[in-house]
Amino acid sequence: MLFQKHKIFLLFKNFFLTFSFLSIIYFAQCQQSVSVGHGEIKQFAATITTDDLFHHISILTADSLEGRETGKPGQKKAAAYIREQFIKFGLKPAIINGKETYEQEFTLPNYKKDKISLSVDGKVFFHLSGFVHGGKFRKQKHDTIYVNFAGYGTPDILDNIRSEGEAVMFLNSHAGPGFHEGIPTTLHDRITIALEHGYSYIFIVYGETSAEFGQFLRAYKYAEGGDKAFIRDQGNSGHVFFISPDLGALIFNTDMDHLKKAAEKGLHGARKPFRKLQGASLVINAQPQDSIILTENVIGYIEGREEPGECVIISAHYDHVGIRGEKIHPGADDNASGTAALMEIAEGFSIASQKGMDPDRSILFIAFTGEEKGLLGSGYYVDHPVFPLEKTIANLNIDMIGRSDTLHGEDSSYVYLIGSDKLSPELHEISEKSNQEYTNLSIDYTFNRDEDPNRFYYRSDQYNFAKNNIPVIFYFTGVHEDYHKPSDTLEKIRFDNMLKISQLIFYTSWEIANREDRLKLR
Repeated sequence: MLFQKHKIFLLFKNFFLTFSFLSIIYFAQCQQSVSVGHGEIKQFAATITTDDLFHHISILTADSLEGRETGKPGQKKAAAYIREQFIKFGLKPAIINGKETYEQEFTLPNYKKDKISLSVDGKVFFHLSGFVHGGKFRKQKHDTIYVNFAGYGTPDILDNIRSEGEAVMFLNSHAGPGFHEGIPTTLHDRITIALEHGYSYIFIVYGETSAEFGQFLRAYKYAEGGDKAFIRDQGNSGHVFFISPDLGALIFNTDMDHLKKAAEKGLHGARKPFRKLQGASLVINAQPQDSIILTENVIGYIEGREEPGECVIISAHYDHVGIRGEKIHPGADDNASGTAALMEIAEGFSIASQKGMDPDRSILFIAFTGEEKGLLGSGYYVDHPVFPLEKTIANLNIDMIGRSDTLHGEDSSYVYLIGSDKLSPELHEISEKSNQEYTNLSIDYTFNRDEDPNRFYYRSDQYNFAKNNIPVIFYFTGVHEDYHKPSDTLEKIRFDNMLKISQLIFYTSWEIANREDRLKLR
């Protein structure tokens, strides 16, 4: 009996030791899949190659895609190609309306503004000549409206305008005087404040001379009327007009010098000049012409291991401006470059996943449509998110990373970063550390300054996330002479620099997705 008990004890002991040994091996293997060294991360980043980047851009810029204008057949072909790549990489489809899909479809009004005019004392001004309209009329309108002058549109002036009126006008001169501490300096802030004061129509005198306004018009037309460059459609909340100095002076039957002097006095507390510049009238005539187009964002993701409900979004817009006249605008830099990088980064994460090294948080890859029409694809996404916005950790957005601008030489290894420190200091620190450890790019923060007149922070898809308090980084190499021209072609892409930027985005997103705590906000 004693021998039998001893035999049972030895069997149990051997089983326990064997189980312990197997458990150690199992947990060691699990730990190996979680803990990834620098060497392994570099191996995954190395799957991003110049050959693959070249291949993707060559497909996206082919003549058969006709410049990828939103809603046109070429954009649909580009979406199909991106979807095929996401499937090939093994990305999971999104669940939209209870169905698995890689395409987030939505409709857009094809709105034409050529039937809008402003009339003052019998003189008629039209969209893209005397003004630019930054909103949208949903129905026909022919009304006389009354306008108040608000200097530079500062809050104290708006608070002290006494006369009634549904419209306000203010100056927006880059050459104008500085603002006192605490007064918003950005155009976006001043427009927002005017809307909050209940004005339905906001008229902004852009520049001080006809020549300055002409330069503004050329830039706007260059961007094919993309309201994204200045202000997004305000919908039913209000209409924004960028008007010429001539039109602004005519509204109040005066000249620009008088308006400037009144605005400058207003900065120092004077109110009398504004009491004399209230209640001028003009006539708005609008005959909107709408049609509906169908378009789609392309979406795929890698599910996180520890926090699958949280996600890091990596994005790029794949649409461009299409055909103008008879010339195809291929948009190799804008933004086939960012779209190619997006696909390569997705492939790098998918290879890691296939080796059992899934990220702790989900990585959502989105190719946006409609960016050139006013950040419309990203705007639709944040209104209809696949992952809740409160579970979205960060957005890393890629737009034009394939060229060099005039401030950098063709052999320079650099990238502009915009927004990294605005909402989360930790995001900025992660970005800096990733660059120091892996890519050693020259990071230029020129366009990250709040006072930067280009306002790039507001001009690409990351802004729709930033305004929802989601930390963002916008990766960009600057505007060049081929911007929105037929000459933005494949052979001009700098694949060496583009490769490094793509890998920096991979390293940065890897760290954000796998760190123990989510990013802290300011």
